[in-house]
Amino acid sequence: INAEYMGTRQWFEGLTKGNQWIDPSSLNHTWWVAIKTQQSNSLSGFEDNISFGVHESAYPGDGNYIGALEHIILHYKVPFPLNVVITKEQLSRYSRVFHLMLKLKRAEYVLRSMFLRGHKKYQSKVLHSFMIFRFELQSFLRVIQSYILHHGLQGGFRTLDERIEDSNFSNLDDLRNAHSEILEATLHRCLLRENQKPTMTVIEAVLSLVLKLGMAIQSVTSHQQEIDQLYNRMKERERESDGIYHSQDAMDEDYETVEDGEDESDRLRIANLEGKIVTIMNEILKQETLYGQYITVLHSILRTSEAKGHHKHIQPLLHELSQLICRRGLESRGQYTSRAVF
Repeated sequence: INAEYMGTRQWFEGLTKGNQWIDPSSLNHTWWVAIKTQQSNSLSGFEDNISFGVHESAYPGDGNYIGALEHIILHYKVPFPLNVVITKEQLSRYSRVFHLMLKLKRAEYVLRSMFLRGHKKYQSKVLHSFMIFRFELQSFLRVIQSYILHHGLQGGFRTLDERIEDSNFSNLDDLRNAHSEILEATLHRCLLRENQKPTMTVIEAVLSLVLKLGMAIQSVTSHQQEIDQLYNRMKERERESDGIYHSQDAMDEDYETVEDGEDESDRLRIANLEGKIVTIMNEILKQETLYGQYITVLHSILRTSEAKGHHKHIQPLLHELSQLICRRGLESRGQYTSRAVF
């Protein structure tokens, strides 16, 4: 796990605990703790120039919102004479890419923690269906991350490197203009231009769906833990009852009356919790249909844009999305896997 992920992971964990991260000192502390835990040969040497701030208008919002960390400002101390090339305006554009990567990383973090253990109320097919759904979401996320990293960011800056090698810039202004031009193209490749908002809206809808499922799984896990505690308490009372039966025969009848009442209360609570788990799991599996609609719409938007000549660079993304849709088509015909509900 690299330092960047270790730092942001602390931010994500904080959000689940109610920390809205509006204190710059806390943001920078978690980042530097992550940096200092890394081997020196794994660092680029530019980490000292990175820091984080927050927008002056930042206020505590909904930590369950996929853009809950968009108030964070990425700062980079640009040394002279590079500050002539990389201006504050251009750094604000880098922040847009940074916010997108934060959203993708957060969805990845949630998916990594999205596990369920077996329970007698689960049919094996239901658990299998959930794991397949989780795998589909992971596949989608890998497709988007791979495209952004390899075709969006690396593709853009590879172009900049080629321009620098092939051109004899007479001054820093020419280099700044070239960098600005490549950065705009990079935003376009990363689907972050204003006219690409419909595309990013659908992608963020899938990421929001991941967070919603993560919260649902947390509820299921919490219910499971309470059920375990209730069963353990009933077993403990049973062991205590056996001891009393041998040592206090005269009190058996009164004790068993109290014990039966407590057991009945616990059984009712267990039945109630198991019912909630059933409801949550059914709702989770229903979201799979919504996810299918999202990726179909996304594919359609991108294909239309490509046909108009607006996105000549997105063929790899279209191909991967087509593969995801194809697998879902096989699945719906029973050739890939099967869905089940309670």
